[in-house]
Amino acid sequence: MQIYQYKNKMTIHRYGWILLVSIIAMVLTGCHKPTITDDQVTIPVFSPVEGTYYDQVDVTITTSTLGTTILYTTDGSDPNSSSAVYSGPISILEDTVIKAKAFRNGLLDSPVASATYIIEPHPVVSAPVLNLPGGTYISNQTVSISCTTPGSIIYYAFNENPTEDSEQYTGPINVSSSCAIKAKAYKDGWEPSPIVVVNYEIEPAPVITPHLGDTGDPPVVFHGHTVYLNDTNNGIDAVPEGNWIRVSWVPFQVSDQSYIKIFRYSNLDLEPVLLATVSPSEHYYIDDFDDLAERVYYSYFIDLVSPYGGAIRSDTSSYALLSKSLLLTPTNNATISPLNTQFSWNRSGTADKYRLLILDSNNNYIWHQDLLSSQEEDPLSMSMPINLASEYSGHSLKWRVDSFEWSDELQVFIGSESIDRIFHLQ
Repeated sequence: MQIYQYKNKMTIHRYGWILLVSIIAMVLTGCHKPTITDDQVTIPVFSPVEGTYYDQVDVTITTSTLGTTILYTTDGSDPNSSSAVYSGPISILEDTVIKAKAFRNGLLDSPVASATYIIEPHPVVSAPVLNLPGGTYISNQTVSISCTTPGSIIYYAFNENPTEDSEQYTGPINVSSSCAIKAKAYKDGWEPSPIVVVNYEIEPAPVITPHLGDTGDPPVVFHGHTVYLNDTNNGIDAVPEGNWIRVSWVPFQVSDQSYIKIFRYSNLDLEPVLLATVSPSEHYYIDDFDDLAERVYYSYFIDLVSPYGGAIRSDTSSYALLSKSLLLTPTNNATISPLNTQFSWNRSGTADKYRLLILDSNNNYIWHQDLLSSQEEDPLSMSMPINLASEYSGHSLKWRVDSFEWSDELQVFIGSESIDRIFHLQ
């Protein structure tokens, strides 16, 4: 009898603990989730659920209870009768806490529902990187493009903005002419990269300017430009100051880091000789390496050498010198009358024709007259027109005599230029 009573007490004690634990669990559960009764509006539901989104998210609010009115706030406060009435999706453009509460006559108000939305900008694809810096180069170049954003796809175009319809980068690009390479990288779900633009100037092969003519000749067209010939722009030619030849070339656009090597050979010695190394900013060179022989065909070419390695060679231009005329009168710095401007000289060799040139003090062309070679004995002479000489009365001018002979081999006039003399017109 005692044993039975003891077991019965133990059973009651055990079931009491179970009941107590159940009650505590119900209380704890109620702290985290509102209890919805049959006479209460169901709690509002947000779609999409709270979380982190890029740029913007449109949130809808619903409740399963029909005929309700939903009030909401976006400032973190609980909704009340003066809060906004939900009528359609809410556009969230920045970090926002939405709270909502649903109402219906005859039912208890719903609990307050809350959702937090974090808005971040879309990640942006890194800008593409071209391995070759922009600049001027003297030969074809190879350009590679990369992007540090994994999974990105690079598109590029020449001289126009790239899109996803442009050429997709798959390997090194050969650049053989001046251009701008524009590149842009894309990745699904990311903002595309900014457009990267790199400009490349590819210097064409150097061009030695051939003998275009002489001071006093009519204008000529060279490389698409009309050239009014003078002593500095007429290409390879003789110079007054000795038995030397001036070599010129079409100007370059390359940086000062490049340099030019100038070579010469002749019909008597075909082995090229390096004459000098000069800056690419120079556009001519006077071959005063030594006194050049008369009637020898001297040929010149240049190498444009890149600081990145490699060189590109020009074409070749040739010229030959004649002996210089020996000026007689007027003597240097002589004063003469505009009415008597006779200029005389002796030959020191043979030539097809001689040209008397009158220049101003800045070497600008004023007048010339040609004298064809004849059987006349030295001295040869010509006079300046009186009316022209009178226009320059009171001025100091220069005169010289150029000698010419046609070369069938070069198809140009070869020649020489005498030393200038200064004279003063009364």
